[in-house]
Amino acid sequence: MIHRPTARAEHVVKRSRFIAEAGPVVSRETAKKRISEVRSNHPDASHVVYAYSYGPERSVQYAMSDDGEPRNTAGRPTLEVLKDSSLTDCIVTVVRYFGGTKLGTGGLVRSYGEATRLALAELPREERILRVCGSIFAAYDVRPAIRRVIDEYRGRVVSETFTTGVELEVEIDEGTREAFSAAVRLFHVKHTGKTTVARGLQVLLLELVHRREIAFFERRFFGIAQEGALNRDQV
Repeated sequence: MIHRPTARAEHVVKRSRFIAEAGPVVSRETAKKRISEVRSNHPDASHVVYAYSYGPERSVQYAMSDDGEPRNTAGRPTLEVLKDSSLTDCIVTVVRYFGGTKLGTGGLVRSYGEATRLALAELPREERILRVCGSIFAAYDVRPAIRRVIDEYRGRVVSETFTTGVELEVEIDEGTREAFSAAVRLFHVKHTGKTTVARGLQVLLLELVHRREIAFFERRFFGIAQEGALNRDQV
């Protein structure tokens, strides 16, 4: 899941104010910028604690800071609540204004965790759909057949380029990538008699939200052997 606008919540414990804000980040640099903004907005705060995550599902990056609170009593509970929320590309900052009474380590853990939960509860969410985008070059006479394969796997033809054959830019759900790869491989063997395909089926793995590209992070292949160059006249 991903979030949309920034959300804010305040939690008060023994006159200590915990002001939590949750918002978007896409990199360490954007997270640092947001943390700097929060510090500037709260110059008199006792602590500015944060936790954030960003990156694709298989290699999510995490970071946190206790900002002077006892070790693992502030940044850690904030991060654990963020992880439990299943949100990605999200930062939570929790500003504390000391109220004059020490809360103890257990009290701090509960307070930072609760402030984070309150902020995340106010954050609108959307499902992130991971898509694979790639190109397939085919002869004109097999174009209808390859389009049927794409339709079968609920793919979307982004564009078609007509030269000596037709090149189709295709998007499919990441969850059907392997099955689609096998179907394309079988199609290739059936129509050409060749058992290996290479560059013609290279894909770019993209993050998409409601068909809007938001991140490019990895190059992959449709699980097909990369042996030599593809002779387009044979496709």
